[in-house]
This record gives sequence, structure tokens and C-alpha cells, in this order.
Amino acid sequence: MKLKQSILFIILFAVFSISPSIHALAQEEGNAVYASKHYVDMRLHDLNKYNHQIEKQQDRLLKKLQRKENKFANKLKQMDSTAYAKLKSQLVVQMIVQLELPKTN
Repeated sequence: MKLKQSILFIILFAVFSISPSIHALAQEEGNAVYASKHYVDMRLHDLNKYNHQIEKQQDRLLKKLQRKENKFANKLKQMDSTAYAKLKSQLVVQMIVQLELPKTN
């Protein structure tokens, strides 16, 4: 009987002495998961911010290009009306093609 009690005591002592280290490992894993999630969230935030900056830059460049096209069209209109008509027809064709193409996001 004493042998069974001592074996049981040794087993319980071993389980309870190992338990804090298991708890510590689980806590470290939880911290690692939290740190990983935080890193992914920050990375996504940074990528969204970068995409927004690129969109703004593209919008600015497109507006600048449109202003240059309008200036060029006005110059052609004043100098040569046939070249201006040809330019306008090309722009209309380009706009129609852009409207027909499906947008991919």
C-alpha cells in the first residue's frame, strides 16, 4: 500500500511540476500568435496605405496628361481644323474602347 501511495505521489508531483512549464509554453505560443497577428495587421495597413498613395499619384498623373491633351487639342483647333477633327475622332474611339472593356480589380 505504501508503495502505491509513493508511486502515486511521485506521479502527481511530476505532473504538477511539469504543469507550470506547459503553461509557460502555452503562454509563449499565445504571445507568438498575438505578435504574428499584429505583424500581419500592420503589414496590411501599410500595404493599404501604399495602394492609396499609388492611386492618388496615378490620378494626379492622369489629370496632368488630360490637361496636356486639352492644351494640345486647343492648339490644333486654332492652327489646323482637320488635324483637330482627326484627334477628336481618335479620342472618341479610345473612350468607346475603354467603356467596352470590363474593369478588373
